[in-house]
Amino acid sequence: MEDFLSVMNIVTNFAVVVGAVIAAVGVWVAVRTMKADHERRKKQSTIEFYQEITSLTMPLREDINAIFGQNAAVNPADAQLQKDVELQKAIARYLSTMERLAVGINAGVYDRDLYMRCAGRTTIDWFERLTWLIKSKRSEGNRPWLYTDFESLVDEMREKYRQGAGKKTSLGIS
Repeated sequence: MEDFLSVMNIVTNFAVVVGAVIAAVGVWVAVRTMKADHERRKKQSTIEFYQEITSLTMPLREDINAIFGQNAAVNPADAQLQKDVELQKAIARYLSTMERLAVGINAGVYDRDLYMRCAGRTTIDWFERLTWLIKSKRSEGNRPWLYTDFESLVDEMREKYRQGAGKKTSLGIS
């Protein structure tokens, strides 16, 4: 009888250990699933926000190209820009939208790598075209923080492109 109880004790302990292992694996699977779902939603949100801002920014880009020419920098002292209040408002809306996007990306709400694949080079190009205007707005009213998340995002994307140069993978990013 004593042998039977000893065997039952071993079986019970074994069952407890197996149950604990199964529970640990279950928790691990649940955490991985939640993380994967979070990343999927983050990517989906990035694409949705990108589509939303593209519909807002395309008319602005066309207006700027019509006035300043393709790929030309926007000069804040330009007489036509100074007269065109609607264009000034449109540029301000564009910069505010890009700042909001950059805050989301820098905070981890949106996916930086996916955004780079969608519009990284275009974002850098437009930031460069608007740099004089951004600097001018910062100095007006002593607001050095203006569009700093946008600038930070552009700097990080430039660096990522630089690091990825010569690699066979797209942008050197995962």
